[in-house]
Amino acid sequence: MEKSEPECSIKKRLPSNENGTPKELHSLPCKIDYTGPANVSGYFIRENSADGKEKEANFRGRGLQGVDYHFPDDYKLYVLKKREGDRDQYDIEAEYKQVTTWEWDRSPGADGSRTSLARAFTYLQAAKLLATD
Repeated sequence: MEKSEPECSIKKRLPSNENGTPKELHSLPCKIDYTGPANVSGYFIRENSADGKEKEANFRGRGLQGVDYHFPDDYKLYVLKKREGDRDQYDIEAEYKQVTTWEWDRSPGADGSRTSLARAFTYLQAAKLLATD
């Protein structure tokens, strides 16, 4: 049997920002055809709602409602960056246990349970239960 090369390789490298704290991660309900640095604070204006759980924001004039969604214990989210010149090799740029998810057409719920991300994790947990049964 012939030995095959891996499809891709991932190297763990976790830089932090200037003051050593991890950067925030946000999931916005839009598609932007741009990758790279951006003046986020100039276009994405955020504030906490009165109850302190849900958040409110404006992005390019559109109102958004958001909430911090904490991943289940067995899950982490990694942000990958493709290496320059290397074929299918990536570095892990950041690791997260939570994401602020935003909705423009409905409330995400105080615990994030009404977001598509929460529904996806519900399906993953159901699949895990079925697989271990």
